[in-house]
Amino acid sequence: ARSISLADTDIQVRYNFATALAHQDSFDVAEAQITQLGQLVSQPSDVWLKFGWDSYQMGAFEKSRQASRKAHQLAPANPLPLYNVALTYLSERKWKEAAAAYAEAGKEHPLPSETRQLLEQMMSHAELESEGKRVIERVIERRSQ
Repeated sequence: ARSISLADTDIQVRYNFATALAHQDSFDVAEAQITQLGQLVSQPSDVWLKFGWDSYQMGAFEKSRQASRKAHQLAPANPLPLYNVALTYLSERKWKEAAAAYAEAGKEHPLPSETRQLLEQMMSHAELESEGKRVIERVIERRSQ
């Protein structure tokens, strides 16, 4: 917070502050910071997409979905937010929800190469359950045609 008071328009400082708040489970305050940060950049959807990804990595899957959906609202032409939503369900082992979210994403966008690479990496993990592997195989197969 002190860094922000010294460099109010420094995007990286503001983003780091928001993620630090999120790590402390202060998501409401973090999201307020992300909203303010979005007003400082030309593509606010990018900030929400990044926050969605970082929330995913923290294991805050519902917050990740919320941020990714906000990114999708701001930039519906970007495929990554919808695929990130699907990824959160996959990571939570909510197979039906993951399959439905991947189908929804696929209706709007082809499978991005970065998403395909991530899914292929996940397939190689021994701890991934067979149902998760089936979801991933269907996504890769359908979206690659």
